[in-house]
Amino acid sequence: MHRFLRAFIIFLFCSSLLFPQTEDDKLSDEIKSKPTFHQKVNGFTLSLSPEEMEYFLDNLPYASEILNRYQIHSLRIESIGEDSFYAEDDDGLKGTFTLLKKDGGFREFGGNGEIENRVIGLITADVIAAIQYKELTATSISSNLEFWVRVNNPFLNFLCRIFRPLLNQILKNKLDHFINVAQKFADKVRSNEEIIGHSL
Repeated sequence: MHRFLRAFIIFLFCSSLLFPQTEDDKLSDEIKSKPTFHQKVNGFTLSLSPEEMEYFLDNLPYASEILNRYQIHSLRIESIGEDSFYAEDDDGLKGTFTLLKKDGGFREFGGNGEIENRVIGLITADVIAAIQYKELTATSISSNLEFWVRVNNPFLNFLCRIFRPLLNQILKNKLDHFINVAQKFADKVRSNEEIIGHSL
């Protein structure tokens, strides 16, 4: 038994050398282990095929162009490097994010955002967002969305934790709005042959 444990410990040590954790992995794990907020929504439907969903997640600037063209949302995304993006909207929210993981019907993004508040000032936060989806029909998918937010200001982080139940409800409302925007986007794609043709 002692020999087995020693061999197992050596195996774990060698594995950590052969497959070291990246800085992105470390940041992701750190935010997930002690988030200021954590929210998850399972099973909301989008009228996209898995292939269409893949296309738009691989072409986020084009997806944001559709959002603005049809006045679904003012979110604008531009590519700033390989799998790295800058995003902003008309409400003053802006930030950068990167694709951390991609595996079939799964994506995980990580980034840092900021927004200016007249009372509090500049608020910044680190965010990890994960989306998973699977086919329901040829033209619809079931999606799960999960995100972790860590407010960077220690005092604000402390206040947010005190008032977490109230703020969680506000976040849930924001998340419901985001899902509604995603569903409007998917419906617009589904009803527009030009967009479908472009994505194919």
